[in-house]
Amino acid sequence: MASKRRGVVSVALAFPLIGVLACTTSPSSTTISDAGTIDSAIPAQQDTGAPEDSGVISTLDAAATCAPANVQGYIPQWTPPKKPQSACTAAQITSYGQCLDTGDPTSAPCAPWFGSAGADASESAVCKSCLADSKATDPAWGPIVDVGTSGSDRQLNVSGCMAIVLDDNGSGCAGSVQALQECESAACADNCEGASSAALSACTEQADGAGCANYLSPATCIYDAGAGALACFGPSNGTFGEKFAAVATVFCLETDGG
Repeated sequence: MASKRRGVVSVALAFPLIGVLACTTSPSSTTISDAGTIDSAIPAQQDTGAPEDSGVISTLDAAATCAPANVQGYIPQWTPPKKPQSACTAAQITSYGQCLDTGDPTSAPCAPWFGSAGADASESAVCKSCLADSKATDPAWGPIVDVGTSGSDRQLNVSGCMAIVLDDNGSGCAGSVQALQECESAACADNCEGASSAALSACTEQADGAGCANYLSPATCIYDAGAGALACFGPSNGTFGEKFAAVATVFCLETDGG
C-alpha cells in the first residue's frame, strides 16, 4: 500500500471520484462521496513483482492550492480490472484498510502486513498480493493503482470494481466513470502532488468545467447502475480504508470453494 490519492471523478454528483486519488510522496484521499484524506507513510507495494515504491508518504499536505493541467486533448484509454481472486477473508480486507488509515506502517493495524513477523506470513501472502498496488502502465488493474508521472499518486479502482460487478468491458458505465476519473487524474495528479484534499477537489472541479467536461455527463450513469455498482464507492462518509475495503472486497474476497 502506498500513498493515497484523492478521489478523482468529482462527477459534480453525490459521488465525486475525488477521493480516489492520493499521493505516495504526499497524502492522498479518496473521496467518492468524500472519503476523507489519508495521510499515510506506508510505502506502496507493487503487485507484479515490481520493486516497492521507495518513497515515504509525508503526513503533511504541502501545497495549499494547485491548478489543473491542460487536458483539452485528453483521450481516455480503457484499462480492464484484474480477474477477481478468492484470496482474502473479510477480516483481512478490513485490517488492510485500517492499516491504510493509520498512515503508520509500525502501527498495530499494520503489523499483519508490514511487521517483521506478519509481513512474510505465508497465510497472508496471497491476500497481500491481491490487495497490492498496480502500476498505471499495467495491462489490468487491481484495487489500487499508482498514477501520476512518478507513480506517486494512488487511486482506488472504482471503475474496475464496477466493471466486475456489471460485467462491463469498458463500453458501459464503468468505462464512462474511468474516462472521467483518468481525465481528472491527468489534470491534477501531478500538479496537486502534496496538496490538501480541498485543493485537489478544487482542481478537479476546475478540470471538470474545462478539459474533462466531455466526460462529466456520461459518468452520471452511476445513478442508474444499480446497488451493486454503487457499492463500489463504499460508505458515503467512510474513510479511505473503508472505501478501499469496498473495492477490494469485489477483487479479493474469498468465495466458497475458493
